Amino acid sequence: AGSLTARLGLALAQEHSLLALGALWRAFVLRVRSAWEKRAPLPAMGVPGVPDAPDSLPQPGTLLLHQKLLMLNCCIAQAQAKPASRAPQPELTVEADADGGEGRLRPLPNLLSLGEGAQLFEPLTQPAVPVTEDQLLARIESLQTVKADSGGGESNALRARLQSSQLRSDMQAFKAANPGVVLADFVRWHSPRDWLVDDTADAAASTALLEAVAGNEGGGEDGGAPAAASDGVRPVPPGTSAEAAAALLHARRGSLSPRMSLPGNLWQQLWLATLPLPAARQRPLLHAPREAEIVLHWLETLTPTAALHQVLPALLVAAARELAGLPCARG
Repeated sequence: AGSLTARLGLALAQEHSLLALGALWRAFVLRVRSAWEKRAPLPAMGVPGVPDAPDSLPQPGTLLLHQKLLMLNCCIAQAQAKPASRAPQPELTVEADADGGEGRLRPLPNLLSLGEGAQLFEPLTQPAVPVTEDQLLARIESLQTVKADSGGGESNALRARLQSSQLRSDMQAFKAANPGVVLADFVRWHSPRDWLVDDTADAAASTALLEAVAGNEGGGEDGGAPAAASDGVRPVPPGTSAEAAAALLHARRGSLSPRMSLPGNLWQQLWLATLPLPAARQRPLLHAPREAEIVLHWLETLTPTAALHQVLPALLVAAARELAGLPCARG
């Protein structure tokens, strides 16, 4: 029983010579490479058939060898799901709704666009790219190096590339699902803390707005908000529920946070540079062939003794569990 990593550790620990240890390790690495080439998932790793489940993704703080094998399984799962052919695939076709929206998951409760007050939809997005602990540390170090570097445009561009792939993908999907939205709408969904509303400002107008919405409940044809709310600028669409209308009127008094409003802010740059594109038609964020080769190179350059050291903590945990299950331990 146990994961593939634990089984490997037990097998390595039972070898009585460095020669036998090296032979077993080399055989294991060859089997792992063969699994990648055949696009066959590694057994006893994570949740079978659910590559996005938490137990199927690399988790910092766990054995690095286990993280690497999980990363390879993620690459295999993506390679299985995406055919190698570059020809258009019918299963990637996304049907557009009547208003042109594509790739919608569900309506966002009480979240309407600031402009026309249209219902906003949560888009189908690409899953976050799995990352192993050593990759995460290298990325943090790169960001710190770039931040400390005052080289100007080149360093800013590098930092943007390191940070922006997931954000760009989410923006494309959000624009596709919600035609005509602005950056503020995206921020209210993706990072609500960066949309600031001063509740102490213009208190009289706020009270009037809420009274107008409350006074309309049951008074309109559909019991919703008035077609022309008294915010003095933009109406609330007819048929909007009182709760959604109140949330919209409240949000319209907000503004982007200081960090979002700075000139050259990454979010503003990406928003202007991205076009609507549903996640199903985007290029995968995880470059499976490249990441798989990184894992395989790491395994192939790991010495047998280093591999044994990698799995030693798992062996100690397994031994402690065995000891805890002995009759003398229960007594």
